[in-house]
Amino acid sequence: MEEAGIIRGYHADIDPEALGYIIKAVIAITTQHPYKHKFIDVLRAMPQVLECLHVTGADSCLFTVVAKNMADLEQILASLNKYGETRTSIVMSSQIPRRGVQRF
Repeated sequence: MEEAGIIRGYHADIDPEALGYIIKAVIAITTQHPYKHKFIDVLRAMPQVLECLHVTGADSCLFTVVAKNMADLEQILASLNKYGETRTSIVMSSQIPRRGVQRF
């Protein structure tokens, strides 16, 4: 399945809380096109960013971050606000944990 490209890789499932990241948030941002590439480069360099999705609609991107506390989250947002307007949702719990794709 690896040779067929079905399995793309393997990873360890690390518990963010075990590393001190007690807050998880989903952030939406609307950014202007000239700043998108720089913004994505900034996100790539941030270890707190777990995932970034380029989406349709009013938002340019949705991304997930972890933070050690609210002050840490505030600092993350402050460093990104120059790239556009953000909207932040704090994750209270995960009703369906991340899972792999299955045939249906």
